[in-house]
Amino acid sequence: MRQGNFIMTRSPTEPSQKIPIYLSLVPVFGVVPALLAIATKKSSAKLQQTSRTALILFLVWVVSYLSTENSPEITQQLINGSVSSLYFLTLIWLMVRTALFK
Repeated sequence: MRQGNFIMTRSPTEPSQKIPIYLSLVPVFGVVPALLAIATKKSSAKLQQTSRTALILFLVWVVSYLSTENSPEITQQLINGSVSSLYFLTLIWLMVRTALFK
């Protein structure tokens, strides 16, 4: 793309840079790569931000899942199913968003 005297090029994001982001967004199992990314100081800012988001979503899911212990069986199953579905769909949406955008 040419604009004025400058040539504007869009640098594509390398697929290898997105792999750690995808790994930290895997539901439940992505907690380990997310923790490693936060503990490693060499991680990019985007990876650290994504890892923090994934860990927060995981903690919200665990707390809400465990907080329904004392509720009736039907209500417990309904809440746990809804919260789990929301958790999985949110992480899948973040993966798609990562794939489509920088």
